[in-house]
Amino acid sequence: MWNFIPAEIHWLQVMPHIAVACTGIIVLIVRMIWGNKLSSGWYVCLTTFGLLEAIGWLYYLVYGGISGTTLGGMITTNRFNIFTNGLLILVTALVVLFSDRYLKHKKLNYPEFYSLITWATFGAMLMVSSVHMLVVFLGLEVLSISLYVLCGINPNDRCSKESGLKYLLMGGFASAIILYGMSFLYGATGFLNINDMELVLESMSSIPLVFDLGLFLVLIGLLFKCGFIPFHYWVPDVYQGAPTNVTAYMSTVTKIASLAVLYRMLDGFILLKDVWLMPLCIIAGVSMLFGSCLAVVQQDAKRALSYSSIVNAGYLLVAILSYVINIDNIDESTMLIYFVAYSAATISAFTVLGSLVEWNKENLPFARLFGMRYKSRLAVFTLLISMLSLIGLPPTAGFFGKLLIMCDAFDSCLTTLVIVLGISSIISAYYYLRIIRSAYAEPDYTISTNIDNKEVYESYSFKLVCYTCLIITLGLPLWFNLLINWTGV
Repeated sequence: MWNFIPAEIHWLQVMPHIAVACTGIIVLIVRMIWGNKLSSGWYVCLTTFGLLEAIGWLYYLVYGGISGTTLGGMITTNRFNIFTNGLLILVTALVVLFSDRYLKHKKLNYPEFYSLITWATFGAMLMVSSVHMLVVFLGLEVLSISLYVLCGINPNDRCSKESGLKYLLMGGFASAIILYGMSFLYGATGFLNINDMELVLESMSSIPLVFDLGLFLVLIGLLFKCGFIPFHYWVPDVYQGAPTNVTAYMSTVTKIASLAVLYRMLDGFILLKDVWLMPLCIIAGVSMLFGSCLAVVQQDAKRALSYSSIVNAGYLLVAILSYVINIDNIDESTMLIYFVAYSAATISAFTVLGSLVEWNKENLPFARLFGMRYKSRLAVFTLLISMLSLIGLPPTAGFFGKLLIMCDAFDSCLTTLVIVLGISSIISAYYYLRIIRSAYAEPDYTISTNIDNKEVYESYSFKLVCYTCLIITLGLPLWFNLLINWTGV
């Protein structure tokens, strides 16, 4: 007879997740009851309120000193998880605010968008908070399935449909690889909890080959989800074809969540450092160098920024490797600071670029940026600062983030990656400056478009997103030490 002992549940630790998940459910119920009688502004306010409630619960966890595990050790609460979840929620809130005018401009009256994006965030939060393989996979699938729909949400654009289908096929393939690898890990250790697996490995005289194979498959799937080279072929097409607000969300939230899982796995399986360190160093270097080179030849701004996301994922992988192999001398603050810097620059860039796309197309050639400085000073200044931050020039947040990554990598004896990172930053300056030059160029009257973006530039939601990202990007030096001291463990 089975002795069933129910897992102890500390509800406060999962309240942020519950708040985000319930927000999506409430928005969908409201949509079912009132239909199109409510304007999109009501759904934006409702979604934003639910996300702010989740932020409030995270604030309570921090200043209430609540930490530890719950749900039988499946969910952990620590400063890294709280900070990362807070960043995911903040990014989602900014995308929701940006999406109000954007969806109106694209003639997409789909309140379900807000339900899907909150459920995607719920999945990302599960990935960040969990040390249990099944919960991580559950969160990954909730995130992925929501994004499959969001990528193809525009029925007026063939490229959007193609983006959704391609992401569905490639994402499903990556999920299958991850699940297959998890089965090997379970077979080798008898556990699905990363902490338990670590204890089993420490007690073994030799690591079984099946465990190495399982870890290899899981890492391949995660690298595929992040879009690292050589698993990047889907990234430019999906990012270019998807609605711009969805592209902004994917390039930040998906990468942060996947890299957080990657970090936790590498930290837990440090005994296998000789197995995974060299391949990951090569992947990080190749992604930074070739990602920058491929972005240089692009003629579309969205497509160039899709390669930029690959390059920045390489930077973050360097930060993760530096911390994991030198954990006694380096803390987690570097990767968290660059999470913030990259997210703010990317969201602000796509917010501005999203105001320039046509209602039935998602492509954005550089020529369409011509004359932007005459349309909105705030938009062109926001784009300027975001590009300078992605280049890594002072006094932007990107400069401090890259500086910390290079210092940590040097301290961890990853000198080659430091050199590659520097070369990549120099190459990437070309296409970032090309976007700036296009925005400040004289208008090209030979290009005929049906874009009326005056309402977008004058909307409060657009201004709020721009000002928030500018404050984060330019204000980082003011709260730099505070963030390091808080995130340092």
